[in-house]
Amino acid sequence: MVLISFLSCTISLQAAAGRLIYSYARDEMIAGHRLLRRFAHARAVPGYALFVSAAVPLLIAFASLFSEDALTNIVSFAILGIYGSLQMVVPAALRARLKGWRPAGEFTLGRWGLPVNIGALAYGVFAIVNICWARSPEKPWYENWIVLLCGAVVVGTGVLYMCSTHHYGRGDAPAGDAVAKDEAVPKN
Repeated sequence: MVLISFLSCTISLQAAAGRLIYSYARDEMIAGHRLLRRFAHARAVPGYALFVSAAVPLLIAFASLFSEDALTNIVSFAILGIYGSLQMVVPAALRARLKGWRPAGEFTLGRWGLPVNIGALAYGVFAIVNICWARSPEKPWYENWIVLLCGAVVVGTGVLYMCSTHHYGRGDAPAGDAVAKDEAVPKN
């Protein structure tokens, strides 16, 4: 049962990563976009994008054979990515709340929205620090801080790529259309 669950999660993550790579390539927002945007209509899949989404984890898995703590480090790095992604949204929501934004819809937290948002920010920052914190002083510094180092490499590579290629400006997909232009943001 565990093996089936693991296989199912792996396939769904590969499909999601492949579709994400394909969508960036389709909009010419990633290096190698001419190849990665090719779509096999007979199979209804972006073959090259799926290949990349399988090859990168495969390389990581083979590289992990050289470390006895590889599984712990890989899982910690993956969790750092999850918390990091969430923490990109939480401060933005907190800022919007502090500027007077009130969410609309059937479910809202009402007066508890701000405290929950603050708690989410505090917990997220605590979790990121906890995940990155060195645990084994007897190990070399780079092994102790591998999760933080890998996170910094990913963020640094992303910023360097963004600043050097300007691919992010190539897309023509709608942006900033979450609220219609003629709608006013409710204040209370």
